[in-house]
Amino acid sequence: MLLDILIVIIAFIFAVTISNTIANESSAIGTLRASGYTKGELIRHYLSMPVIVTFLAAVVGNILGYTVFKDVVVGMYYNSYSLPTYHTIWNPGAFIKTTLAPVIIMLVVNLIVIIRMMQHTPLQFLRHDLKKTKRKKAMRLPRWSFMSRFRLRIMFQNIANYLILFVGIFFIMVMLAMAVACRIHLIITRKIPTV
Repeated sequence: MLLDILIVIIAFIFAVTISNTIANESSAIGTLRASGYTKGELIRHYLSMPVIVTFLAAVVGNILGYTVFKDVVVGMYYNSYSLPTYHTIWNPGAFIKTTLAPVIIMLVVNLIVIIRMMQHTPLQFLRHDLKKTKRKKAMRLPRWSFMSRFRLRIMFQNIANYLILFVGIFFIMVMLAMAVACRIHLIITRKIPTV
């Protein structure tokens, strides 16, 4: 579960980076679209980087996990627990969770973000007009002091950013709770020193 949470967070970091890259290169994208390049070609171009990086990381991680780091992990377990003799076996379930699942998560999250960004017309790309929401009429606020109404209006304008911040803090708190619970479990079973 922790691996999936981390991969989703990394996928969103890639997605935000690609979204900013598309916004910065919008005039070039508009020119390419007007020249005849299809949405699919541009989506494949921007999707290739995160998927290739994730795939290479998964392959290198599997190679190192079954060769170099195998002895490190075995040593940690033998020092902490009384285990029988260890034999390395290839586990298809672990392969799916550590190799295929991260690549699929990265592909899906970035594909959704890139497809949403590519819905604009070539003219919108050329004009750097990539905002989906049009400017709405200002919300009527209570007759409070100027500073109170100003703060309230800023809060309402940035509600999406606050929600993303809340989700990020929630994921960090879940990971921190898992780490603390693991540490407490090991301290209770006296497998590691308390200092």
